[in-house]
Amino acid sequence: MAVLKLQLLGGFKVMNAAGREIVISARKGRALLAVLAVSPSGSVSREKLAALLWSDRGEDQARSSLRQTLTVLRKELGTLGANLLSADDQRVELARDTMEIDAMSFFNQSKENDTPGLRRAANLYQGEFLVDGGVSDPMFEEWLAGERSRFQDSMISVLDRLLTLEPVAERVALAKRLLALNPLREASHLFLMKAYADNGERSMALQHYTACRDLLKSELNVQPGQEIEKLRLRLMVDESTTSKASQPVSSSLPRQNHDAKRQTKPSIAVLTFTNLSSDPAQRYFSDGITADIVTELSRFHQLQVRPQRSSTNGERPVLDAANVGHELGVQYVVEGSVRRLAQRVRINVQLVDVDTGEHLWAERFDANEDEIFTMQDHIVRSIAAQLSMRLQLADLEKASRKPPNSMAAYDYVLRGHALPIGVPEAEAEARRLFQKAIDIDPGYARAYASLGSYYIFEWSRDLGAPVATLDRSLELTKKAVALDDGDDFCHAMLGRVHMFRRNHELADHHFQRALALNPNSPLLMASLGILYGFRGEPERGLNYFREALAIAPHFDPTWYWRNRAVVHFIAQEYEKAIEAFRRSPILPDWVEAYLAASHAHLGQMDEARKHAEAALHLTPRLTIHAMLSVDPFRRREDAEHLADGLRNAGIPD
Repeated sequence: MAVLKLQLLGGFKVMNAAGREIVISARKGRALLAVLAVSPSGSVSREKLAALLWSDRGEDQARSSLRQTLTVLRKELGTLGANLLSADDQRVELARDTMEIDAMSFFNQSKENDTPGLRRAANLYQGEFLVDGGVSDPMFEEWLAGERSRFQDSMISVLDRLLTLEPVAERVALAKRLLALNPLREASHLFLMKAYADNGERSMALQHYTACRDLLKSELNVQPGQEIEKLRLRLMVDESTTSKASQPVSSSLPRQNHDAKRQTKPSIAVLTFTNLSSDPAQRYFSDGITADIVTELSRFHQLQVRPQRSSTNGERPVLDAANVGHELGVQYVVEGSVRRLAQRVRINVQLVDVDTGEHLWAERFDANEDEIFTMQDHIVRSIAAQLSMRLQLADLEKASRKPPNSMAAYDYVLRGHALPIGVPEAEAEARRLFQKAIDIDPGYARAYASLGSYYIFEWSRDLGAPVATLDRSLELTKKAVALDDGDDFCHAMLGRVHMFRRNHELADHHFQRALALNPNSPLLMASLGILYGFRGEPERGLNYFREALAIAPHFDPTWYWRNRAVVHFIAQEYEKAIEAFRRSPILPDWVEAYLAASHAHLGQMDEARKHAEAALHLTPRLTIHAMLSVDPFRRREDAEHLADGLRNAGIPD
């Protein structure tokens, strides 16, 4: 029998076994109990608790405040206090096995797939997590936002499944409850329209469509998605036609064919421009010019744009553009070359019709380096104009990002991005180059976004890196977006920072904003794959990884396979995870650790121990706690799943 009941969903409350409420007077005392209650194993380091609740104080003062709060908590819990809260020099632990915690019961029930289990989970969710438990500390507020989002997402998943299991008569109320959790979620609007339709309330479904359309337009400036539109049209057909279908609307809706949707767009591939400079080291420059043209073309939502990566030695082999186009399955190909001599740049570019092999447009551009951005814009607009004339595209306006004011700053950013990710020395050099770009051009948004994203690499690799490093990355990427809200890269990097700060909702917002600005970006697709993996939706995440390769079959940055492998691991597809990890050209300590956990879950203990030893050889201080403090899992069960594998392989707690 539980000696204490702790309510965290819908409001904070502590009750003893007799049902009497125990008053916890201090907000930070309530916050401390909440953090312990939902943390893996109910145990949290003193350092983390002090940083979460007293981040504005020095280390000694924060630890003193933590000791004082623990003392008051034990006193307020009475005779139970000493047994419920234990602490040593390193960690504080809550004896959860003697307690009944609604949040943990909710998570356990939310894993069920039968109607009774899901109903119990839905009944336990009485409202937002710790709705009255905020404290005036920015680190805790950020943690709280992440936890609230995590619980809300789990509740959405529960109701999504319940709506497919409950009788028709129950669905409208459930769908309304689902919609209240996130009024901007299109899938919830679709559920409510289906529920009305299944109950024979066609007019209510159509009324709700109007409300949904108006809301999405006013809040997000978008139209309802394809499935909602299909349902609306189905509901509007003549009564005599609809009466022939006896099945509920929800059981007969066709599924959206994403591949078919993509194929309806005119498609174009941009081959990596050849470096004709006398210096082979200038390859980064021609690659950068190509990438920028791809990015700008990708902003035209009516085009399907595919980049083609250069060969391993950096120079694209001489190939017939039409043959490459047939191989990539596109209608048009852009190819060209870049020659850089002193302060002059020459770009040759041409547009080829794949079916006929005809050169539709070709031009040579000569300019000084400080005119390069005007040149790029002219190239993109010329290509768009040629396609517009031939394809009668309705609207080829685009939201341009702001170019830098300095060619030197642009060059430093290109050099930084040409360095490999995963090599500490290369990343340190990239950070130096990005900082030089900022020093030269303080208004260059991409330089701030790049530097901010690379601070994330430093923070995640260094087990002793201060939280200030993570704060610095947020400061830089927020400034990047403030400088240029129309740059998809800046939004994507800010999304990445929010993900590692466990604010998954803000991360998704910025990634989706980036995708709206550049819908053809494989980098954004892969980034969304990582986000949804850590959000606890690995199948959705893997679909995004596949979409990245569908857009760009040769998309293979050094980080792609090891990050995709993590999502396979979260999906408990251990063999696929191992295969993907081994495709990574770099195996840092955390990859070796994930390989160890994957083999451990497969029962391959010799391999598991071998990779665990390799991880500890690379980083002797590596621990399970250190890895879980970096990987931004939203669901506690995903964190515990990794911890179990690491522990069985021999990685210390």
